[in-house]
Amino acid sequence: DELREVRPAELLIETSGSFFDRRELPPDLRRWMVRRFAELPLQYVVVETRSDILDDEALASTVADLKPTGLVVELGVESLDPWILKHCINKDTGPDSVETAVRKIHQHGAYATANVLVGTPFLSLNEQIQDSIRTVRGVLDMGFDNAVVFPVSVKRHTLTGWLWDRGLYRQPSLWALVDVLKALDPEVLGRVFISWHRPRTEIPPGHTAPIGPTTCPACYETVATLMDRWRSEIDRPSLLREIDALQCA
Repeated sequence: DELREVRPAELLIETSGSFFDRRELPPDLRRWMVRRFAELPLQYVVVETRSDILDDEALASTVADLKPTGLVVELGVESLDPWILKHCINKDTGPDSVETAVRKIHQHGAYATANVLVGTPFLSLNEQIQDSIRTVRGVLDMGFDNAVVFPVSVKRHTLTGWLWDRGLYRQPSLWALVDVLKALDPEVLGRVFISWHRPRTEIPPGHTAPIGPTTCPACYETVATLMDRWRSEIDRPSLLREIDALQCA
């Protein structure tokens, strides 16, 4: 009832890993959920999945059950570098799996979004930035409708959290995210979104708040507020120039 009253344009469904993983979400429950979502006044339902478990049957039934609401499938690409995926992120899905998944998504009439990481552990700052730039360019060339760039947030009880506690890892500041966006061609900026540039305020019970990216205290709120405008900003190249022109006190 609350969703009907608020009438949001999108509904993001988060699982612990993949909306299409039968072990996480049994097919009967998934179809029941999707049919309930279709009754709501939504434009899109956004789900997350791994590229290597996306099968045609599940994708086709989800698209059909949601109509006329559109389906957006987010893939946790992170990086398109196989070595970085294996040795820095511990992820066994590579570019071939991602490219196959994008074709499937489009063949069934859904939209594809790539999630790209900024701040991969075990890389230098320059390597982190350059890998993110290559990945954003690569996923857009591959056919993704959009890319979402995520600066790392450190979570407790993870490897990055363990490294953080021992002084072995510090995620890059928001300026690294700005550097990634500045390196992209202006004509593709309309397809590039950002997320997690501010700390998450909704923390599940039993969880601790992640440590988000910052700048120095003098300029953080100014930079973060300008980044807040990214989603609604039409002239993103001008917004980047405005951010880049900031002088930190």
